[in-house]
Amino acid sequence: MRDPGLQPERTQQAWSRTLLLLALNILLFFRSGLLSHSWLMLMGSFAGGILFLMICFKRQMTPSYTKKGLKIDSRLFLLFSSLALVFMSLMLVMKILFD
Repeated sequence: MRDPGLQPERTQQAWSRTLLLLALNILLFFRSGLLSHSWLMLMGSFAGGILFLMICFKRQMTPSYTKKGLKIDSRLFLLFSSLALVFMSLMLVMKILFD
């Protein structure tokens, strides 16, 4: 049995979980940066914060979000999201290796 009304709801829940985990990681990066005076972790939290705000902005500006869920149709958005996550990962690895 197929219910087309559930797919957008599942998509919204998935994006909400993604944003929650991203916010948690941003806070952990920021806390670690403040406690150890690490500019690497602060830069990672800054990149994550920009990504968080971009996703929230895209959710709010998409008129069909409540009906169809969030569709990522911009290559620039995908590129920036990927680069931000890679940058955060590199900052974490550099902190582990060099601190």
